[in-house]
Amino acid sequence: MKHRYRLFRRGWGTYYCEDRQTGKQETLRTRDKAEAYRLVAARNETEQ
Repeated sequence: MKHRYRLFRRGWGTYYCEDRQTGKQETLRTRDKAEAYRLVAARNETEQ
């Protein structure tokens, strides 16, 4: 099963997540890669 949320980074360094079902993009308000992965993993875990 594919994850609902996808992580990506904008050009100025801020990480965002995208909801693959709705296409909505939302900022994670962090520039730290490890923190961004943790936040997206938590969102995907709640969906399962």
